[in-house]
Amino acid sequence: MKIKRVLFITPQIDWPPVSGGMFKTHKMIEGLAKEFQLDIIVLSSVDKICLEHLKQLNVDTVFEFPVEARRRKRSAVNFLKSIFSGIPISVFRVRHEACIDHVLSQHKKYDSLFCDHFTTFQYVEKIVHKCILMHEHNAEYQIWKRMCSETANWLLKCALYFEAARVKYYEKKIGFKCSKVFCVTEADRDFLLSIGNDGRKYKVIPSGGDEALLLSPEICIDKNKFQLVYVGTLTWEANLDGLIWFLEKCWPIVQSKYPSAKLDIIGRNPPSRLINKVLGHAGVKINGYVEDLEPFYRQSRAFIAPIFYGAGIKIKNVNALLRGLPLITTTIGAEGIPIVNGQDFLLADTSEEFTRQIENVFDDPVRAAEIGGNGRRVASKQYRWREIQDKLCDEIRQCVAVL
Repeated sequence: MKIKRVLFITPQIDWPPVSGGMFKTHKMIEGLAKEFQLDIIVLSSVDKICLEHLKQLNVDTVFEFPVEARRRKRSAVNFLKSIFSGIPISVFRVRHEACIDHVLSQHKKYDSLFCDHFTTFQYVEKIVHKCILMHEHNAEYQIWKRMCSETANWLLKCALYFEAARVKYYEKKIGFKCSKVFCVTEADRDFLLSIGNDGRKYKVIPSGGDEALLLSPEICIDKNKFQLVYVGTLTWEANLDGLIWFLEKCWPIVQSKYPSAKLDIIGRNPPSRLINKVLGHAGVKINGYVEDLEPFYRQSRAFIAPIFYGAGIKIKNVNALLRGLPLITTTIGAEGIPIVNGQDFLLADTSEEFTRQIENVFDDPVRAAEIGGNGRRVASKQYRWREIQDKLCDEIRQCVAVL
């Protein structure tokens, strides 16, 4: 059988991956390159290390269309420009006119066009009679809707409400145009269907974590000090808001009861408002980007993930489970992961619940270790990338065969 050609369009690629989303993108590329002749379009510059890695994965060609830096900024100017352009601001921020022309002129060479993230739909929107696939990292409208509900500032709330409506319209357009749309959780799929999309097109293909973490030995929770770890992209508002909330509402209480308690925050490009917030709290350290998380995992009592809006699967939480660390997170943080509160992880949606769950892992390390072990077993059974990649490739073959 002739090997099919696939064009994979993604906003950004780094190696090693610096976020859960980029890790997921790499694992999809890895799976697709084994089964198809794969070319990639990237809307940012790709360094030599990453290009070499993609070559090792058997990727044929990488086309770079770096979007200018000023367009990528979250600013009032870009928001207004996006309104006049008729597209959501997150879509506007990765728009490259030359890339649109390139895809329009070259798409006939490919059997399928694969859009990685809803922002890349703009590059295939004008193409007809083609197998067009969309990978929704998140249900974007749900994120904007939740952001709006969590915001107290009425002016910002109005802007978020307006933007949420635009994202909703755009995701409905994606559902109408694309041959198939891949969601990472049943909750995301259900939400996208609730706004009027065709359920026959929407498939759930989950995201896995870093399976290499299963090779590491169990963490000796009872021998660790009163130490917590947080990992996340610190430029993403959902992470930043949740972390600042934790520092303001929870950490002072933890510190008052456990003066020696420590919190390691890991993530690149911490903004000034987080840095300034940390300066007022003893025991908290921002470590920036860390390539090897193992020393931080190994010395911690628990992994915290205070997040109050978002969608999809939080890869950092899956990785914490795979490493065997007790996970303390919110309902939204656990969304899409088949884990049971009090058995596989610890649920905390309020400051009182967060501080109580931290007290539980500090005061009862035996129970904490048991929860960490249970979470690790669940994650090891649920998230196998080879199975996920095989399912994705099967869906593409089915789509191409129909057209």
